[in-house]
Amino acid sequence: MNMTDNKLAGRTELERYLADRVDTAVAHHDITVHYQPIIRTITGKICAFEALARWEDPIYGMITPSVFLAVLETTRQTYKLDAAVVEEVCRMLSDRQSQGLPMFPVSLNLSRIDFLAGDFFDIVETAVNRYQVARNLLRIEVTENLLAADTRIAASLRRFQEAGYSVLLDDFGQGNSSLNVLKNNQFEALKIDLRFLAPFSPRAKTIIESVVCMAKKMGIHPLAEGVETQEQVDFLTAIGCEQIQGFYYGRPMPMDNVLNHCSQKGILLEPIEAEDCLNAAGIYEFDNKSPMVLYALNNGKIRYLKVAATFDTSLRMLGIASRKDLAQQGSSAARDCLSAIRLGSMQAIKAGKEVTQSFCTQDALGLIEIVYISQYQQNRIFRCKLTTIPRTPSMDNFC
Repeated sequence: MNMTDNKLAGRTELERYLADRVDTAVAHHDITVHYQPIIRTITGKICAFEALARWEDPIYGMITPSVFLAVLETTRQTYKLDAAVVEEVCRMLSDRQSQGLPMFPVSLNLSRIDFLAGDFFDIVETAVNRYQVARNLLRIEVTENLLAADTRIAASLRRFQEAGYSVLLDDFGQGNSSLNVLKNNQFEALKIDLRFLAPFSPRAKTIIESVVCMAKKMGIHPLAEGVETQEQVDFLTAIGCEQIQGFYYGRPMPMDNVLNHCSQKGILLEPIEAEDCLNAAGIYEFDNKSPMVLYALNNGKIRYLKVAATFDTSLRMLGIASRKDLAQQGSSAARDCLSAIRLGSMQAIKAGKEVTQSFCTQDALGLIEIVYISQYQQNRIFRCKLTTIPRTPSMDNFC
């Protein structure tokens, strides 16, 4: 037997071993859960995690997911692995809740066998009820190939959604029927894997931006995974991709490890109570080519969440040096502009629609269009468009 035959024989032996041992591995906790953080681009904070199974065998050591998932799919045993992940995630969330620690949503990857081998909805519900975990803390991830393969799965997903779970479409664009799946099913979020669009070329960027725009117009939150570089982070933030995850922020790790890792990098958890407010802000239409800003207003103080470069240009045309100068009211122009923003913000809340404010500085006429979006505690979020018109003698009567 040559070396190639030996490798094949060893792999077959490992496959048989894993197929026979999955029940023991679950019982002995050889299968554990690692977590990868998901970052909200407008806050730079962790808004969720994805749960990923890891198998460390006492004989073979760490088994890569590509190996054990292939074995379990072939032997129709993935539901055992995924049920163990659901159990561990619910236990972890329950422990955090009992200790009064900050909570966060966790995504669970489900396979075709999960839906066909039995009632996986009942498996999830049993774990949720046992550990008293809120359903909005669990997100169900499925691929488009899974939905295209069996129409019964769509009905099962609707049961999850009707019960209060979010459903995410994973690996968008990898399958053969992406648009049909989007047309025929409702999803809370759509995941774009950048690895399928490598290299990160101008054509790839055009595709990604188009998908992000399409998702938001359909009321679906876009999430990019496989993010590895600062260039990708900057681009995705600029085009309005709401959430991102990848090795740039950290590899999947046990929960305590990943929280410590992120904390050391200055990446904190956002309050779970702010999720609905920030989701509404993130999906709101924002034209990065227009002089727009997304901001939170708290007791008259502005905190910028997303800023188009042309907004800063408009400020300078008004004679305002920077956003910092505006917030600190460092000049009469800054004071007039901030006063108009505050007044317009209050009017937008009362009106429930877009309002317009105008003001004059020594250099230009400013027109502010403000829309109230959402609120979390005392933080009210708005979108503002600032148009400037250079001042001329004919405007003096108007100003």
